[in-house]
Amino acid sequence: MLDNRLVNFIAHAKHKKIELITITTNGTLIEEKGRELFEAGLNRMTISIDGATPETYRKIRGADLEKVERGVRKCVEYAREINVRGGKIEMQLNCVLVNREVFNEKDLYLEKWKDCRDVIKNIYFTDLTISNTKGRLNKNNVSCSDVCSLPWLGFQVDVYGNVSVCCTMQDSSLREELVSVGNIYEHSSYDIWRSELIKKLRRENLMQKYCRFEICKDCIERYKMYTNNEGILDNLIIQLK
Repeated sequence: MLDNRLVNFIAHAKHKKIELITITTNGTLIEEKGRELFEAGLNRMTISIDGATPETYRKIRGADLEKVERGVRKCVEYAREINVRGGKIEMQLNCVLVNREVFNEKDLYLEKWKDCRDVIKNIYFTDLTISNTKGRLNKNNVSCSDVCSLPWLGFQVDVYGNVSVCCTMQDSSLREELVSVGNIYEHSSYDIWRSELIKKLRRENLMQKYCRFEICKDCIERYKMYTNNEGILDNLIIQLK
């Protein structure tokens, strides 16, 4: 939201007929920018709000909850106006259960938004996880045996052009050393998506044997692979490996 080009990015994606254009934000600027973003083509907004009272929220986020909530409600109004004209805008809220105070405010949180559920389609309460310097969970009883589907779903690019498939990989440079599947300034997004390096990442995840991408071994942010009723991996993903 601090990048003044965001509206242009969204409009460009809409022009290219991208069906789902989404952002995740802490909501502090949506009161001022929400309408412009929706009018440009944004059709999903996820707002992270940790807490249902100003005191709890300020303790965690250091910001004004009333301003954020006012922005959310204005965006709900904008979305309704656009949806009446044929738009398909939806919003989501995410609350990380950082401490007992937030946990105890879950009912109040849900009550606050019950009149907006025509636009706020999902409200998520996410458990807090604490990882070590390698992005691994500091708990021994957590299973990391599920195949992660993120290497098949998309990727993200940082300001230096480094391409990663998840937050753990993107934040690797903040822990020990950067783990990446390519750089957008050196290769096209098409070539990166079909490169031998990202294929290796997919194979290691499928086989659950990690060498080049050891960062995935005990990752806490795995996004589960889709399976059929027999527990067999989706054929499309197998073909893409």
